[in-house]
Amino acid sequence: MGFFIILLIIVGFFYMVSKSTSYGPKGFMGGYSETQMGNDMYAVKFQGNGNTRPDKSVDFCMLRSADLTLEKGYKFFSIVESRTGNQGYTPSGTYGPVSSHPASNMTIKMLHEKTANEAAAYDAAVIAQSYREKYKINR
Repeated sequence: MGFFIILLIIVGFFYMVSKSTSYGPKGFMGGYSETQMGNDMYAVKFQGNGNTRPDKSVDFCMLRSADLTLEKGYKFFSIVESRTGNQGYTPSGTYGPVSSHPASNMTIKMLHEKTANEAAAYDAAVIAQSYREKYKINR
């Protein structure tokens, strides 16, 4: 009985770490986070795990930007700065292969209205709906 429980825990652990990062707040398996930079500006980050595709990391960063914009009472957002890449990790204090984790970072400015100066602003509701449909994410 004890062996079966240990085996079940091990199989469950490997199943969990073999999945790509889901959309949600940053946790053990990755996720999103944000930092307020001003009244209407945020730095938004999505960190994937080793099984997350880089394009999914960018999409989830866009989705979080849209959700955050709507949560704060704005309708649009523009991307002031954007960076994507991989963060490498090795077990603490060791040498060896580096595990690659895709990350996307965006600094966004939230807007109540789309102006001529902000012609490239995204409609947060449209972006949120589009990515939720693409990845079958419920609100």
